Amino acid sequence: LERVPATFYVRVVVRPILACPDACESAVVCAPAPVSRIEHGLAGESVHALVLTQKFGDHLPLNRISGILAREGARVSPSTLGDWVARDAFDLSPIYRAMVEDVLAGPIVRTDDTSIRVLDASVEGGVRSGRIWAYLGLRRGDIFFTYSSTKENADPEGCHAVLARFRGIVQADASKGYDALFRDGTRCEAGCWCHCRRKFVDAQAAFPKEARHALDLIRALYAVERKAKLDGLDAAARLALRQEKSRPIVDAFFEWVKRTAPSTVPKTLLATALGYAKNQEHALRTFLNDGRLEPDNNDTERALRQIAVGRRAWLFAGNSAAARNTSVVVTLVYACKELRTDPVVYLTDVLSRMSTHPARLIHELTPRGWLDARQTAAASTS
Repeated sequence: LERVPATFYVRVVVRPILACPDACESAVVCAPAPVSRIEHGLAGESVHALVLTQKFGDHLPLNRISGILAREGARVSPSTLGDWVARDAFDLSPIYRAMVEDVLAGPIVRTDDTSIRVLDASVEGGVRSGRIWAYLGLRRGDIFFTYSSTKENADPEGCHAVLARFRGIVQADASKGYDALFRDGTRCEAGCWCHCRRKFVDAQAAFPKEARHALDLIRALYAVERKAKLDGLDAAARLALRQEKSRPIVDAFFEWVKRTAPSTVPKTLLATALGYAKNQEHALRTFLNDGRLEPDNNDTERALRQIAVGRRAWLFAGNSAAARNTSVVVTLVYACKELRTDPVVYLTDVLSRMSTHPARLIHELTPRGWLDARQTAAASTS
């Protein structure tokens, strides 16, 4: 296995200026310049795509990317790279908004959030904590991220604002911040069995017998899910299997919770686990009635690892606008990963077409739309 180093090259566009010696109507003419997304921009779309993928896919801060480019013969300052990222995020925003519409048009949204450090000179210490939210639809690659400055219900960019017009099933953890979403009855709450399981794992050291019983029941529940996936069952078949196999397990679990809770010492880890299960019973049962739902919200937490891994490298966002730019580009890069598409190839092509692509056909430039078009073209020529 050998490696050929990457090569940067200069593409020269020659535009001859011609004059008519006979003083004809157009005495001097010049070939038109090619369409450029960034006026006077010196970097091609392939370089922009590489930088975006390295920062938001490989989690490299811009100063490291600048060093990598310098070793390969292209000297670009981190501040210039930051300007490129901001412009690219702005240009890619229409695609991002189309992806948001696709997810919110579906029947199910899974969501969770994580913290992000944001520089802010107006607060003590110069750094405050913001939130990055992940929202997933049913299909692989149906995803978008958003940024909000707080987790409060009144935040104009929080989950309550994002999901204000959504009608369907919302799967999330048991955070009290989500309660307002379900008060008017227009959305159905789905819980997360992994969060429930985690509480009993925490209680296992002090209450081994009780915790083991709960964990055995949850393990049996996931054995049914594993069988459904191995057999490749569709939503209808999985619903039937759950009604037959999973419902008795869930019933036995909550009957045990109700019997055990009254005799448990308050404020212990076991009491916390039992209280969580009891309070979330309705939400934890929701997956039994819809074969499209997963029993947990693990896919959303897995998506948020893109942020968790990245923030350990780039540490913080420069301001709120930079955090919003992060949510835009991470959405596209992570969707490409989920669809097993090279983000560099995708972004190179899409960025080169943004200036001329019709706005009414913007869905063709989403990662899914772009991949479908390429597969259709490949099938037609084969």
